[in-house]
Amino acid sequence: MRLDRLIEARKANHLTQHDLAEKIEVNIRQVARYESGENNPTIDVVIRIAKTLGISIDWLAGLSDDPQGRIMEKDLTVAQRRLLAAYRGSKDSFEKLRDVLAAIASDEELMTKRDE
Repeated sequence: MRLDRLIEARKANHLTQHDLAEKIEVNIRQVARYESGENNPTIDVVIRIAKTLGISIDWLAGLSDDPQGRIMEKDLTVAQRRLLAAYRGSKDSFEKLRDVLAAIASDEELMTKRDE
């Protein structure tokens, strides 16, 4: 868990360590230990922290750069980007989506390739 992100999210929510401790149902000393790196919370506590602070567990762990855990387009494969573009471009018909899906299905490399 990224300690700096825990502290940042707590402060962004205008919570004291005591406030957060009450909301996630742990002792205030535990929150202080989490923030100092002395102790690591259990997964159940991490989930409560994320829900309470409105952040993703991935962001809290340093696996994502977006606190809400949204997927960034740069992280998508070529196939995923093509499908997304087809979806965004389709108005009334799913024909274009079907065609893009068929093209993707016939090209296994597109499923894992990240750069186009």
